[in-house]
Amino acid sequence: MGLDEQFGDLLDTLEPGTRAQLLGSIGSALHEGWEPTRTEMELRVAAARGDITDDEFISRSFELAQRGQ
Repeated sequence: MGLDEQFGDLLDTLEPGTRAQLLGSIGSALHEGWEPTRTEMELRVAAARGDITDDEFISRSFELAQRGQ
């Protein structure tokens, strides 16, 4: 199942260019087997929309990694 099918509701909140940029930026991780969780995608979309700062993104990502998500 592709990201559009899994997370279309989140991705639809992005402008087309921002959406393409986000998908392009995570493309290599996906090819290496990364399977994002909903929480991870929510965080990435929030960062792409500018809802959170880069520092907030890093902090929250670290918290997710510590919890094993």
